[in-house]
Amino acid sequence: DLFFSPGISTALWLDETNITLITNTEDHHEVRVAGYKNSTVASPESWHLLTVREDTPIGLIPGNIPGMIVWESDGSETAGFWTTALDRDAYQSLEATSQPYFSADTERYAYGSEDSTLIIRTLDGELIRELPLPGNPKWEYYLADAAWSADSERLALQVIERSNYTGKQFNVTNYILTPANWGIQELATIETYNSTIRWSPDEESLVLSGT
Repeated sequence: DLFFSPGISTALWLDETNITLITNTEDHHEVRVAGYKNSTVASPESWHLLTVREDTPIGLIPGNIPGMIVWESDGSETAGFWTTALDRDAYQSLEATSQPYFSADTERYAYGSEDSTLIIRTLDGELIRELPLPGNPKWEYYLADAAWSADSERLALQVIERSNYTGKQFNVTNYILTPANWGIQELATIETYNSTIRWSPDEESLVLSGT
């Protein structure tokens, strides 16, 4: 009831004692941080506000960056991805055109561009590498999901192929990219929608899901 009452659309753990939320009011959305202690969420009156009305936040991005949250906006002047430093409520634009995927050591992030390119940057936005996504040149293909290994040495990728004429999706192919030498290993191709990819706890396997 505590979460439903203010109209929560998205929630992510920030750390062991705080939860990041997007709350919905009658005419706008807000990013807030709610305290959590002894299995109890603090009352909404104490939730810390991080955005203003014009920001229009629509999503929270998992980042695990100490003292910082990542969120997406679709505001007329603020559309894109942003980082907010909790110690000073200051936020800045993140250099990314689609959902960023942060390495476990929080030193890098990756995202896919509209021209089927994988882009990797440092946390402060400096370009590390641009790589063409692997795929059949007969079709459109784009990054569907990605996940860094816990040691940040490998990046699992899911690439979707679809017809550039009908828009029909064909296959989802899985890959592992090793940034140390920029080698890429092709894994299984699956037929699914809404696909996701995650590493197993021992980092020896990948867990694939879809509908």
